[in-house]
Amino acid sequence: MKKLLFAFPIVTLLAAGCNSSQQATNQIPAQSSVSQNTNPTPTHSPIPTPTPTPTPATTQNQAVPANWATYTSSDLGLSFKYPTDLKVYQQDANDILIQANYQNSQHPLATIEMSIKKTNSPQLLTEVGISGVNPSGTTTTVIGTQSNYQALKVTNQYHSRYYFLDGKVTFIVDDNLDEDVSLQTFTQQSDIYQTYTAEFDTIRSSIIFN
Repeated sequence: MKKLLFAFPIVTLLAAGCNSSQQATNQIPAQSSVSQNTNPTPTHSPIPTPTPTPTPATTQNQAVPANWATYTSSDLGLSFKYPTDLKVYQQDANDILIQANYQNSQHPLATIEMSIKKTNSPQLLTEVGISGVNPSGTTTTVIGTQSNYQALKVTNQYHSRYYFLDGKVTFIVDDNLDEDVSLQTFTQQSDIYQTYTAEFDTIRSSIIFN
């Protein structure tokens, strides 16, 4: 009987220990069933759109009157349109003069004219060379292409000169409306200046280089 009484406290302690273990187990927080992605969502940078290369502009954009004549020079290798009241002279194999029928009693020797000259001078075959031979204060601008020739406009405070080049030869197109001092006072105060400026611009834009 004493042995049974001694064993009873031991059983009671074991039962109490099991209950404590069961309560501790019940207090452990449950793990969340939702998984958390620690890797950041990749971002994609937009692919840059390439800038298209602009097509060189053409200088042949002046409307030519239907009644203009055509002049062709096999020596220079070109042709152009011109009004029939102007006279065209080929002075040599590399030089054409286009002259207006202009008379001024105050300046009887004054003429209004345009010239087209062909050269293969090495200094005038490139844009850099042309910029170098022109005096300081001038600006060289690429204005487009004409008959596969690069077109340059060289301008100073008073005057513009045009160059057409393909790397082998260069054509220089010029007029004296702004260069001839004897013409400036009269022509720039009348319609004559605007008339011949427009005609010379149209002639220049009509040139076709063969």
